[in-house]
Formats: sequence, structure tokens, C-alpha cells
Amino acid sequence: MRTSKALLFSILVILLSLTHGYTIKVSGIYKGIDDIDRSFDSKYGRLLLIDATASWCPSCDQQLIYLKDVYDIASSQISILTLSVDYENDNVEKVKEIQLRFNSPWEFGWDYQRDFQKVFTVNTLPSLFLFDEQGEYVQMWVGVTEPDVILKALNAENSEIPVPAASSSTSEERENQQSLIGSVFSNPIVLPVVSMVAIMVVYLKMTSKTSSE
Repeated sequence: MRTSKALLFSILVILLSLTHGYTIKVSGIYKGIDDIDRSFDSKYGRLLLIDATASWCPSCDQQLIYLKDVYDIASSQISILTLSVDYENDNVEKVKEIQLRFNSPWEFGWDYQRDFQKVFTVNTLPSLFLFDEQGEYVQMWVGVTEPDVILKALNAENSEIPVPAASSSTSEERENQQSLIGSVFSNPIVLPVVSMVAIMVVYLKMTSKTSSE
């Protein structure tokens, strides 16, 4: 029993050391629609919202329309990057066509080396990723996300960003929230914490049982 408790305690200490100060940063390069390589690091210094997309994604069109509202309100405080994460089927020309079709004033790019996809595995399109001024991951949304949901999260990071009046929750927004809950457990930040809590529960139960005996 003492050996088991000692082992559990050691694992707990290791997990605490791993999760303390653990962050994920966006880094690497992507190709702009001018066919020039750009660094994610160059976006540091402002909030960054990355819109993970693909040229063949129909629901991504609606997300671009919503992002226009976000841009109109918050462009002075944040950077937006619509990034194709399909390195096999897309190319610079296809991504440029999206930008021209919607006349979107923010930046577009192509994750042609999978630098973004290797770290932030995107399984659903569209998906949005929010990063702070240091390039550290803050939050993600899976599926089409409405402007007021995005703006509220941006306001939490930068209080100068105005938030529109509260609107009633739509079924689409509720589905987004459910998808977000499901995606949380695929996040490498969350998994060590969940494991740590589970080990703590087991450890406390074993300690309690030993004391009662």
C-alpha cells in the first residue's frame, strides 16, 4: 500500500511540474496570397484570431461574413488571419480567390508546411483560434461562430473592444458551445490537468481507506 501511494504521489508531482506554466504558442511560417512566406511570430504584439478554413468548405463562407462584423468593430485591437489548413488540395491561388470573392480586408494565408496543423490539429471547418499578444493559445471555437460570441471573448482579453448587446442564444450557437466542450479534451493543455485531478481523487480515496482501517 505504501508503495502504491508513493507511486501515485510521484506521478502527481510530475504532472504538476508539467502543467505549471504550460502554454502553447503559434509559431512557424505560412504562405501569404502574394506567394511570400510569413512568420506567425510577426503577429505577436496584438491579439490574433486565426480562422482555419479550406477553399472547398461551404460553411466557411458564413464564417467569413461573420468575421467581417468582427473586423469592423475590433480591427484596431486585433489581427485576423484566415488560414487554409488544407496543404494537399489548396494553393496560393485558391486562397486568393476566397479573399477576392468576399473582398475581405484582413490577411489570408496557406498552411503549406503544416506548421499550424501539426500543433493545432483541425478536425472541423471552420474553426477559430484566439491567441494573446505573446502568441499564446487562449481559446478555440469549432464550427460557425457568431460575431457576438467572438467579440465577448476578445473583450475579455482587451476591454477596449466593444461588445454588442446580448442576443438570444440560437441553436447554432448552442451547437458551437457543445462542440467546444467536446474539443476541449483534445487540447494538450487540458489532458494533463484532467489526469492530475483523477490521480488526486484516487490518492485521496486510498488514503481515506487506509486511515479508516
